[in-house]
Amino acid sequence: MPEKITETIKTAVKKNHLSLDNLEANSVISGAGILTPPTNIAVDLSQATEFAKNNGYPVVLKLSSPGLLHKKEVGGVILDIRTENQLELAWETLQRKSEGLEASVKANVCFQIQKEIPNGVEVIVGIKHDPTFGHILLIGAGGSLTELISDKNLFLLPIDVAHARELVEGSKVYRLLKGSDKEPPYALGKLYDLIVKLSKIIEVEPEIEEIEINPVIVTLNDVWAVDNKVILKQNKQMPTGPKFKTATTLSTELLAGKMRYFEFGTEEPFDIQPGQYISVKVSDTRINCYSIAGHSSPTKFDLLVDSTPGGPGSKFFEQLKHGDRIMFLGPFGSFILKQEDEVKTMLFLGTGCGTAPLKYMIEAALSDPKFKQNIKLYIGVNNFEDIFLLDYFKKLSEEHKNFSFEIAVNNPNSLWKGPTGFITALVKHDFPDASKCSAYMCGNKFMVEDITKMLTDNGCSSERIYVEKI
Repeated sequence: MPEKITETIKTAVKKNHLSLDNLEANSVISGAGILTPPTNIAVDLSQATEFAKNNGYPVVLKLSSPGLLHKKEVGGVILDIRTENQLELAWETLQRKSEGLEASVKANVCFQIQKEIPNGVEVIVGIKHDPTFGHILLIGAGGSLTELISDKNLFLLPIDVAHARELVEGSKVYRLLKGSDKEPPYALGKLYDLIVKLSKIIEVEPEIEEIEINPVIVTLNDVWAVDNKVILKQNKQMPTGPKFKTATTLSTELLAGKMRYFEFGTEEPFDIQPGQYISVKVSDTRINCYSIAGHSSPTKFDLLVDSTPGGPGSKFFEQLKHGDRIMFLGPFGSFILKQEDEVKTMLFLGTGCGTAPLKYMIEAALSDPKFKQNIKLYIGVNNFEDIFLLDYFKKLSEEHKNFSFEIAVNNPNSLWKGPTGFITALVKHDFPDASKCSAYMCGNKFMVEDITKMLTDNGCSSERIYVEKI
């Protein structure tokens, strides 16, 4: 991260500022390689006029001060200034507005002039530090749409381009961003890049409590950070966090690729319903959620962890060894087994470590002597080398005649003789009539969406389709 960003923040901290002013925030954002419109401080009207002549109309005039976070609420932003006369009127208006500001804000107020970016979709991208869960990213409809559309999509950092794409595609504003048959999509790739770059700022600058761009204006060709807010951490006592439980690592096993299986022991009985998850403290500033993969006794539980993402959670579990302790909260979640459903077949569908809660649910159902329904498990993996727990599920199918499973490999090699492609096709073939089925799904978002639609089209009640949402 450029030294200029660090110096800007250090200077503000030394001055005991609660936040950065517009130009300082703009400097931090642009210093990370994020595109910002031409902007400057205007000491007087003549400087504002000169800026407009050099950069072209329309322009925006704003009040700027470290203590002024919500400029629009005090009338501190004037948009669509297209002539010199309009600029003069805007200047006079903001001068009057500045007189009514609080003394602490007024002492540092100045005028910011900015080139206006028209003809784009407005998006909000923000990151806030939570004392329990660490850095949480928000994306959704921004600008004037923020209050009109409830579009809050959250993600725990770190984030990469692939997850940024998935987050954006799950938002309501994506309907505008993706274009249509008659219009091309907006600059989505540059939006994903902005999200990742913004996350890097707050990850390496510990003095930042919150950072927000609202709006980000996405055009057909570019993405502009128009109005930036950076709030600094204050020297105050942090709220007391929740009381963690502890567990000791009893065993670790590398199953395939970077898929690891762990058994943990607790001092006190651990009560959990099949399908629930716990939140594990993987660093001083981060907690990650992991579904329980097994619960063999009141003082033991298992986790199935894929360390492929490479974030703090991946590093934590890659280094975990026999005898190490973990701190966790929970259990949590309403994704639990519904054995009371009157169905003939229970379907379980997972990808990667999304198989974890399904494994535990299946074990719980098969261990109940009263359970008579058929169980069919479908697991999707990318490569032959990613196949895990194959022998375990084979043994389970031999012991229980009402259990069967299939694994589909999307990118097979010559060694794989089983199903290929996505599990959606397998389920569609096996259950053209899904009216007497229930379904439990955990894993890839697109798999969940495709199979949900397919099952409902084939007669499965949406009330009997259960999806893990952590």
